[in-house]
Amino acid sequence: MACESEGTLEFHLEPILPMKKMLIYGTTPSAETLANMGKLLNYDIVVMGKNVDKLSLLDGINTLNEFESIDGASYAIVATQGKGDVQSIRLAIASNPDYLALIASKRKGDKLMNRLLKKGMDKNNLKKIKYPAGQDIGAVTPQEIATSIMAEIIQVSRSDLEEETIVDFMQVKEGQEKDPICGMGVDTKNAEYLTEYKDEKYYFCCSGCLEKFESEPAVYV
Repeated sequence: MACESEGTLEFHLEPILPMKKMLIYGTTPSAETLANMGKLLNYDIVVMGKNVDKLSLLDGINTLNEFESIDGASYAIVATQGKGDVQSIRLAIASNPDYLALIASKRKGDKLMNRLLKKGMDKNNLKKIKYPAGQDIGAVTPQEIATSIMAEIIQVSRSDLEEETIVDFMQVKEGQEKDPICGMGVDTKNAEYLTEYKDEKYYFCCSGCLEKFESEPAVYV
């Protein structure tokens, strides 16, 4: 800090992300496990299907007795596994989620896609469906299948977040120089922390970055 005491402040930031809506079509054991796991990970869960009230679901999970399309969905998983596949896929596509997956083997999924094509479904929409759902970890049990799907959803959501973070916070704008320590953009006209090394000027966002650079400048250059 630029005050007389030359003290420092430490900021501890915890990102609080908005809940994302996850639609789960079906009342199978995989659907039940996936819903509970998603709730624990702070997703806004909606489970749809007949006899949904018989599932053992955590408090706060929303349920519907019929399949529906719901606007604003980030993720949709069709877990009907033979009971209402066609209807649920149509409605899941209509919900326009960022991620749409079908719990089915490659062989069964291919047959279902061909069946939907014959019924007049748009080929481009069907290409958006990921099947088998989840990461390829050799999942067999409902618990393992749910784990593989949640892992894939987290991977997708984190890659999007990382891209946004880089664009928003690490982009060096015109009139700025990159801090060689932390990568932040520093306004060269108003920079308080700067130094020279081998006839080159280097700019820093704070005294900590400056001190770190001056301790071993050759490393960071």
